[in-house]
Amino acid sequence: RARQAAGDRPPTTVTLRPTNSAHVLAEVRSGTAQLGFVEGAQAPVDLPWQAVAHDELVAVVAPGHPWARRRGRLRAADLVAEPLVCREVGSGTRQVLDEALRAQGHPPVTPLLELGTATAVREAVRAGGAAAVLSRLAVADDLAGHRLIALDVEDLDLRRTLRAVWVSGHQPPQGPARDLLALTTRRPHHPRRTPASTV
Repeated sequence: RARQAAGDRPPTTVTLRPTNSAHVLAEVRSGTAQLGFVEGAQAPVDLPWQAVAHDELVAVVAPGHPWARRRGRLRAADLVAEPLVCREVGSGTRQVLDEALRAQGHPPVTPLLELGTATAVREAVRAGGAAAVLSRLAVADDLAGHRLIALDVEDLDLRRTLRAVWVSGHQPPQGPARDLLALTTRRPHHPRRTPASTV
């Protein structure tokens, strides 16, 4: 909007809807959204996409949790044995975690509680005694402020690519969607979280 105003163009009204990656893909495929941001394990095979950032998942606990004394290390079996606060099925975070566990011969996680946003999961972990697996970008401030403790899961690959997706063509439709994609791919001085969203 600031760029548009500086260029004597009318500012675009942007509607940003946080949701899970499965819903983002459905909205983009149906044409309801011109541009979406997803965080699943694999790129969609039927939509054009562009990587906008890279991320990894980490297990997080409040400082009083027994895992906080483990010197930053867990194994996949620990996650399977402990009911976790989780994102819902369909979220990129849940998909990456369950697929990484499956690749090592483990069943999916057992949810203690399922919540619809990373913020809700993070707040539940901060308030209670449960653990969760979340984006390192999403909890960066809490880790820096020692409100949460991160533990790497040493036998799982929890890295992922955050992607912009759209319906057709090498680039999103010309106009606000393409302008927004250009802004998201500029490298900021500090990492910024890119949630699964549609525009």
